Amino acid sequence: MHVFSVVPIAAFLLLRNLTPGLRASVSRRLGSLGRRSLELYVLQYHIFLREGATKVLDLLPAGAPRPYNAVFTALGFLVAADLAHRCTTALLDGLLRSF
Repeated sequence: MHVFSVVPIAAFLLLRNLTPGLRASVSRRLGSLGRRSLELYVLQYHIFLREGATKVLDLLPAGAPRPYNAVFTALGFLVAADLAHRCTTALLDGLLRSF
């Protein structure tokens, strides 16, 4: 077993289970990501796998540090997935009401 996979998972589980409030908060966030999994899966190709997976979308100017661009792009990715999920849900609700 690799240390790189065991240590972060064990730390996450220990921290998450410290208090009931942390457990509820983490479970709520993971549930939210789970409901948006289709949108996250589809949008990853458009944002992170640009030009045959050789480039990541650059949202900041060329002189900006790469980690800043990665964080900014990841936040934009999550916001875009949330927006796509809301649009998908609204469309499905509208279509299902007509039947």
